[in-house]
Amino acid sequence: MMGSTVWLRYGWSLALCLFLLAPAFCYDEKDSSSSVLNVYVVPHSHNDPGWWKTFEEYYKDWTNGILTSVVDALAENSRRKFIWAEISYFSRWWEDQSDAKRETVRRLVASKQLEFVTGGWVMPDEATTHFQDTINQLTEGHEWLMMNLGVKPQYGWAIDPFGHSPTNPYLLHASGFKGMLINRVHRNIKEEFRSKQHLEFWWTSGDKGSRLPEDDFRIFTHMLPYKLYDIPNTCGPDWNLCAQFDFERDVSIPITASNVAERASLLLGQYKEKAKFFRHNHLLVPLGDDFKYKTFDMTVKILDQYQMLMDHINSDPKYRVRIQFSTLSDYFEGVNGMDSPPEFPDYSGDFFTYCDEQDDYWSGYFTTRPFFKSQSRTTHAALQAAEGLYALAQIRHPDIVNGQRDWFEALQTCRRNIALFQHHDGITGTARAHVVVDYSRRLHSSTTAVNQVARKAMGMLLDPENKMDNLEADFVPRGANQAPAHQPLKFEESSKGKVVVLYNSLSFQRTELTRVLVTSPLVTVRTSEGDEIMCQVNPLWDGTSDDLLYEVYFVATIPAVGFATYFVVPVPKLAPEALSEIHVYGEKRGGDPTPDPLFTVTYEPRVSGTLKLENRFVSVQFDKLSGGVVAVSTASGADHALRQGFSRYTTHRGGAYLFLPTGPATPISLESARVVVVNGPLVQLAHVTVDNQPVQSFTIKLSDCYRAIRADCNNSRAIEILNNVDMRPYRNVEVATTFDSDLDNAGMFFTDSNGMGLQKRKYVAGPIQGNFYPITAAAMMEDVKATTRITYLTRQPMGVASLEKGRMELMLDRHLGQDDARGLGEPVTDNVPTAIPMWVVLEDAIDTRNARTVLVHQLEQQLNYPIVTMATDLKEDIDHWQGKFVLSQSGLRQDLPPSIQLLNFESRTHSNGTVVVARLYRPHTETDGVAEVNVSNMFAQSLIVKDVSQPSLSPMHYSPLGSSIVRMPEGRVRTVALTMAYHNILPTNNIQTSRASSTVAPMGNSNRPSETIPPTPASSSATSAKLTSPDLRQPEKLHQNLTPPSASTSPSSSVKLSTTTSKILPNRPEIRRENLPPSRSFNPAVTESKSSGYSVKVYVGMYVVAVCLVLTGIILLGRRRRARSQQQTQVASPSMEPTEEDYSKMEKA
Repeated sequence: MMGSTVWLRYGWSLALCLFLLAPAFCYDEKDSSSSVLNVYVVPHSHNDPGWWKTFEEYYKDWTNGILTSVVDALAENSRRKFIWAEISYFSRWWEDQSDAKRETVRRLVASKQLEFVTGGWVMPDEATTHFQDTINQLTEGHEWLMMNLGVKPQYGWAIDPFGHSPTNPYLLHASGFKGMLINRVHRNIKEEFRSKQHLEFWWTSGDKGSRLPEDDFRIFTHMLPYKLYDIPNTCGPDWNLCAQFDFERDVSIPITASNVAERASLLLGQYKEKAKFFRHNHLLVPLGDDFKYKTFDMTVKILDQYQMLMDHINSDPKYRVRIQFSTLSDYFEGVNGMDSPPEFPDYSGDFFTYCDEQDDYWSGYFTTRPFFKSQSRTTHAALQAAEGLYALAQIRHPDIVNGQRDWFEALQTCRRNIALFQHHDGITGTARAHVVVDYSRRLHSSTTAVNQVARKAMGMLLDPENKMDNLEADFVPRGANQAPAHQPLKFEESSKGKVVVLYNSLSFQRTELTRVLVTSPLVTVRTSEGDEIMCQVNPLWDGTSDDLLYEVYFVATIPAVGFATYFVVPVPKLAPEALSEIHVYGEKRGGDPTPDPLFTVTYEPRVSGTLKLENRFVSVQFDKLSGGVVAVSTASGADHALRQGFSRYTTHRGGAYLFLPTGPATPISLESARVVVVNGPLVQLAHVTVDNQPVQSFTIKLSDCYRAIRADCNNSRAIEILNNVDMRPYRNVEVATTFDSDLDNAGMFFTDSNGMGLQKRKYVAGPIQGNFYPITAAAMMEDVKATTRITYLTRQPMGVASLEKGRMELMLDRHLGQDDARGLGEPVTDNVPTAIPMWVVLEDAIDTRNARTVLVHQLEQQLNYPIVTMATDLKEDIDHWQGKFVLSQSGLRQDLPPSIQLLNFESRTHSNGTVVVARLYRPHTETDGVAEVNVSNMFAQSLIVKDVSQPSLSPMHYSPLGSSIVRMPEGRVRTVALTMAYHNILPTNNIQTSRASSTVAPMGNSNRPSETIPPTPASSSATSAKLTSPDLRQPEKLHQNLTPPSASTSPSSSVKLSTTTSKILPNRPEIRRENLPPSRSFNPAVTESKSSGYSVKVYVGMYVVAVCLVLTGIILLGRRRRARSQQQTQVASPSMEPTEEDYSKMEKA
């Protein structure tokens, strides 16, 4: 009774007070002083793994001291915190530490004082890196952290890459990350995002097609509001004032007891101004710079000065601020942990091209130092081949391969050297000259080492007795700063021939034209069964060798993730159809080769007109005088103008980072060109040499497989062009190749995003440099009025633009005589002669708009991962080889569909095999749905998949996989960790070898029958097995047994397409970035379903509480009246009368 009475008297007034006081407890996004501001000060040090100094120089001079100082300072005071990003440096430092120091680090990590952000080997560039290399560097860093510290980073930290790609957030999302931070974005975009409080947003794929809801790529992203990430740029808008709080600078003012109040007020003024750009009361303040905290004394000085400021601020309630040292996780968890978080916009697209001042666009580094960009791709292709061969050999001969520790170390070192080069001052070409040479030496040594592993592993697969160790590589590196070269097969008088073994690292069978160099033209080619096949022999006429050499072309068929064997044997006389004819349009020169008299060489005068190269799919007309392409016809009968040329830009301000031309490009004259045309049954090519120009020569080639095998190959559909550029004699010149077509592209074209999706670009009137965008593998142009498309495929990153209707311009090389004032302090004059291949694909009747076709996707893989050729002497007859050696194998049971790409098949420290499967695009031949890959049936019959788990992309987080079925939605990457074994099939006398029309034998001796082997030995009880997060230091605990494939899955098929309609994701507020106007403010279209801020939600919440209190009072009053009514209806009895205590109990109930 008393409780109800109290409520009736005071409850209404209490509710009214809450109603009136609600605004006082809300955060007004327009006035950050109205609520408590939570400030997270995050100490960090950005350490470039190569820039002014090499990786080792930086480590010895600065980074070693930085890490030691930071660890000691954190151990001294538990209130201090720190974040670290580059695992390449941390792992190097770890090697030099004592057990006691390592244990200290483990304690700091466990107490969350030391946190790893992103955790990749480096902080990679996002414009010029291929996504496979980005995955590799993430994997190297994450595995090191897991193995040594048991750490799983959850938040990304990308403060220094020069622009940001949507590929990187997707890869982080797929690796289990919850959020990320970015920085270098076009100044107009930052201004726009600041004004609209869009500095925090959900970065999405922008893909509105059908896909699995769990694959929705959507990651929370924080953008730093100012230009850079040092202390003067991260505390607030006043750079000069903020610089006073960088206690390593001369302008800093020490904090003392007498000035702490004044200095704290000044600092908080900057923080509160910065807080206005965000939609909540949490503020991130990075506290660091490049190579910050070099000594222990300086580290303690900086942190102690800030601690004095923090203690003063926290002790005075008038500031309404809570401030402390924090990690990146502390900040994101604070934002994510809000009871009523604000709405954040969605954004899809990328942040290229970066501009920091006026019209200073960072589009030069897309192309800078192309030789080294190409070297990275060459080393990656060599690594992929070696990884696959090593894994197959390890499964086949585990005892032998596991004993070759140096093989695994060579592969790991190669992975890490490639990963190191993905650093945003590595592959970008923006490091100093001696640093670039250091990167090149690392790549060269690794290429040599993994080639050796590949040869040894191939020998083990060829020879069941494991006695073959004399295979030699055809394509070998010659040294740092030198392009690899093809080694000729040397034929002596007594030679019986050469055994040529071809390895295909891709997941589909390749039938394509193959080339070897020989010292004698009197040779022919035989299959592994001894059958002679058509070949073409040319004298080498490209000026790459001082010796007289010959090219032998033949059509080879190599199984998926497998190899095939061919024999090049001497003959007394060449078949007439094997000989090529050579026509030289120009005068004879002293350096011309003098081929064997078998060949007809005709010299003709240079006159105007056109020549033609053609096959079943494409006809190319090119100019007799310049050698450039002028027109192309396709198999459909459509004729297209496509004029090839070269142009040059001049500059007086551009440097390694910035492309700053003085004006439009001028055409490069090809009047002095000399054209050599080679015609044969399988290859037609035009080799063009140009005197006194940056482009020394270029070659146009067409392949024709049909004449040899009565079947077509992908290469026949591409125009192969090889540009040889030498910029050494030139200064402040930048060279591009141009293609002018008759396509009406309406100013639009497409660039690939790190080899994954495509980004739409549109020309905008403004600076030339602002219209250049990066490509890693492909640029594409479509006719808006027809279904015609031209795709330009490359094997290295470069900058591209479409400055006129129908024109595609691709940058080749740059020579820069000055620094561009962006920190490097050095010109770019160390140019290396570079061969730059590109394939041009013209397609008619395309019904897949704005996406790659199956053909282009496969050609892109073939260009980037050429067939690996190895050879040895044929010391016995071919019959001897057929009976003793395995001549053909495939690691797969059948080809994967064109839309499923096996990125790599490699052995890691935590399992016998890791498979990464990717779908990079939505082919026009597929229906909506999700492809399913049965990994237990994917591999050859002799390769048994024993266990499987599905880690995250890097791999870092492991999740259960209830069966062997992996679901593959469009545009997504999957990682599957497999434990595999070899099944020894008994040999028979039946010989199965590879030829163009035969079935390739599965992994195992080709003399073995194709009996069916159960795909997995797992029992049915495995369906209830629970997968747990593995301990990487105990490999045997990594995986649980598979459940058998479902009955609906065919055991003979590894892939099927689910045609059930996936759920369509609901539309969300979105900022969609199609392209960035070079010279105008970027105004993204934003639509927000709920624009209400944090304060409005709190108002509503408080009013709801008030209403609840009123309703509670009414309910209690009703209970009391009902109780009294019941009492009056009962017989009066002293024992039945409710007491005040009874009323109290009822009210409590």
